[in-house]
Amino acid sequence: MITVKQLTSKSDLKKFVTFPFKLYKDSKYWVPSLIKDEMETLDTAKNPVFKNAEAWYYLAYKKDEIVGRIAV
Repeated sequence: MITVKQLTSKSDLKKFVTFPFKLYKDSKYWVPSLIKDEMETLDTAKNPVFKNAEAWYYLAYKKDEIVGRIAV
């Protein structure tokens, strides 16, 4: 069974940002983003776009393992 949980902390956001590193680790075509840049882009307190927009982030878990991520 897959469980979807909304992110509630900075450590959750870091898991969200770093998940693709695990997912695509064996892909020679994947170009990773800079973690710091992505953290700042998704941080509602640091990115000025969030003065006029909202975003919610979710992680999908199968047992205790992250198996997906969703940004709305």
